[in-house]
Amino acid sequence: MVDGKLEATASYSFGGVETTSFKTIEYIGSTDSPFLGYDHSMNKQDADHYGQGNTPSDNYVEGLQGNQVQYKLYVTNDSQTELKNFTVIDRLPFENVDIGLVSGYDRYSAFTVTPDIDSITCKRGTLNNSTNGKAFQEEEDISGVTVSYSSDKHSNLDEYAGDWRGESGNMNWQDTKTDEVVNLRFQFPSDFEVKPGETVCITFNGTIPDYVQNTGEENIAWNSFAYSYQYEKGGKLVETPMVAEPAKVGVWVPEVKDTVSLVVNKKYESGQGDTQTFYFALFTAKTDGVTPTYGADGKLTNASEFTRYSSEIKPITVKDGETETATFTNIPASAKKNLYVFETDENGVIKDNVNVAVGTPEAGTDAKALNPSMPESAASGDSGTKLTYKDEDTVAAVSFLNEIQYGKITVEKTFKSPFNTTDTFYFGLFYKTKDGAYVKYGDLQTVTLTGSKTGATDTVTFDKVPIQRNWYVLETDAKGNPVTGSY
Repeated sequence: MVDGKLEATASYSFGGVETTSFKTIEYIGSTDSPFLGYDHSMNKQDADHYGQGNTPSDNYVEGLQGNQVQYKLYVTNDSQTELKNFTVIDRLPFENVDIGLVSGYDRYSAFTVTPDIDSITCKRGTLNNSTNGKAFQEEEDISGVTVSYSSDKHSNLDEYAGDWRGESGNMNWQDTKTDEVVNLRFQFPSDFEVKPGETVCITFNGTIPDYVQNTGEENIAWNSFAYSYQYEKGGKLVETPMVAEPAKVGVWVPEVKDTVSLVVNKKYESGQGDTQTFYFALFTAKTDGVTPTYGADGKLTNASEFTRYSSEIKPITVKDGETETATFTNIPASAKKNLYVFETDENGVIKDNVNVAVGTPEAGTDAKALNPSMPESAASGDSGTKLTYKDEDTVAAVSFLNEIQYGKITVEKTFKSPFNTTDTFYFGLFYKTKDGAYVKYGDLQTVTLTGSKTGATDTVTFDKVPIQRNWYVLETDAKGNPVTGSY
């Protein structure tokens, strides 16, 4: 399954059991022209704003920022036996590493589309033409479908994955909507069957962000899905599910005519000669004119006031002692009265306690003429600021300083041994990834003790440990692998 030559209609046939599947997309938003200053051509020849994954020449549509598209997923049972334990997983578009669920092919999505959970419907019916979604004849709603959510962006699923069976699996499924929904899983009831000749149709809407930096027909946000099922053979249920993934569908948006931009300068000082990557995102405030406020601990006390403006997250990689720059472009001018920039993590979540400070933004009509001041110290912990554009301004610039401060961690080890045994113990300093995995930081520390009945004690110290981060000290083996039971 390689896109371009990926099967437009996924047909899976095994042991006399065959299914046909495909996906459609329809733009259901505003077609007024002009609309909020957008320069678009909605009256093109394909004015139906409709595309199908099984029609490679017409598998994407044009949309408008802030509006919605409607996705429909079709799976038809073309065999003479019932399909059981039916599960469908949909992967929404997202930027950067953007891969298919089963095939693992790169979709190269240009922006994110957010699912409208309240719009989800699951229906049973028939397709007079099994490759034309417009021919679907609805018969009844399907009740009892369990919808779960995942933010996973990297996993591929084969037929053995527990994700198909309702388990947390590779993709860490949640029963409640997460902050960032990348995948939707539709698990049909255990007694549900797709009968021969029947078609299941899942429908939901997706919202295009108000701000899309990557515009034009060459920048498409792609969506695709995969499904699994089992069937009976010789009176017994086949043990391994069948899985299939049809081709993708997509949406693009035109360039905005009236735009502004933002230049972010990032300086990093650690004294270690290292290189770090920092992330920035745009936000809007729920209350007009609200100011980010910070507590004594450096945490943003009114974080709930701010909402991500778009899916765009700008990485800036900086070497110690240097300054680098990134630019947000194509920001609709209509947003500039309520626009903020914050330093975030790689997922766009505002960071607290990161030894960061932000200077006062400047705005004008020429980016080269702007010279926003760089903070002298990062002690304030301020991770973001409101941007102020005058009516005539087209660009703003702001400077952030990240300054690493260091502390020490001392560990005390006591070794009791009635035989006066001498042993060497190893300790590592670790941090946790967002997935809960431990990652070793720096070199191991060792201590050699000769045990006694009352216990022999000594200490090890980790120097130059960056403060304002959660650290974990684990006992390890000589290679730095955590010892079971030490955490």
